[in-house]
Amino acid sequence: MEMLKRVRNKRNYYSFVYSYRQNNHLKHIEKGIGYDTIPPFEILDKKKDEFYNKIIEKRFKDDFSKIKSGYDYFLTYPTELKKQELRKFGINFTFNSNRIEGSTLSYRDTQMLLDEDISPVKRSFKDCLEIYFHMKSFNILLDSKKEISVKFILELHKSLFSETKSDIAGKLRKGNVSIRNSKAKFPPHENVKVLMKQLIQWYNAKKRIYHPVLLAGLFKYKIVGLIHNFADGNGRVSRMLMNYILYKNGYPMVNIRYKDRFSYYTALERSNLQDNEMIFINWFLKYYLRNDYFKFYL
Repeated sequence: MEMLKRVRNKRNYYSFVYSYRQNNHLKHIEKGIGYDTIPPFEILDKKKDEFYNKIIEKRFKDDFSKIKSGYDYFLTYPTELKKQELRKFGINFTFNSNRIEGSTLSYRDTQMLLDEDISPVKRSFKDCLEIYFHMKSFNILLDSKKEISVKFILELHKSLFSETKSDIAGKLRKGNVSIRNSKAKFPPHENVKVLMKQLIQWYNAKKRIYHPVLLAGLFKYKIVGLIHNFADGNGRVSRMLMNYILYKNGYPMVNIRYKDRFSYYTALERSNLQDNEMIFINWFLKYYLRNDYFKFYL
């Protein structure tokens, strides 16, 4: 997405433009903003909402509807079968989310630890603990009926890391952060508390406006790619919250796989450096459509 300025009838004309390829043809979705000057924030924000919804409507809605229909059928499965499939997803999700962050456990290690209580030989004890508490936190979220809030996010972080990062677990960062091998920049720690409050205000305003898949991707990006509110663990928290939003809105969860980490990192970094969240969202929406876990629902 980009904002373009053109000259129409000898006047400056502003619009949002989203470009994509379909069947080897370049297509564009455009939303006019206005003439002469960029409008005030409230008007611009409303037009951006309309533009995002237009992108979903024109490019993604039919595919999301098919996914939703298939998932609704899955929800009619017997309770025990649903539990089994959600547990399979949880183990896969736990393995990949931790592996992205440097866990030494293989998928088989993860499965044996969670299903058979067998600790892998010659693996980090800390990594084993983080696998265990990630799965535990995932199960808690499946049963939770809480609304997302700053307190809820802090509790989730504490649930994930209280045994391995006790000094920072459940606490907003108190120092500035960077990511190794990345040029991404994040706000100073003094701003994080206010930014988190603003994030929740944004979420409460947008959750009835945006499609749930779009909402999940944007919320995930704002935590890990924009605010980076914890000293460590932002990726795992953001992926957990992404799936919480999807699950509570009746959409299948998504597993961002370790093998896809480089395209994932690149989308996050480019969005951050160009101050353009749509770069990551475009990656996320397409990734969601080709995520292979939930194909058995269809």
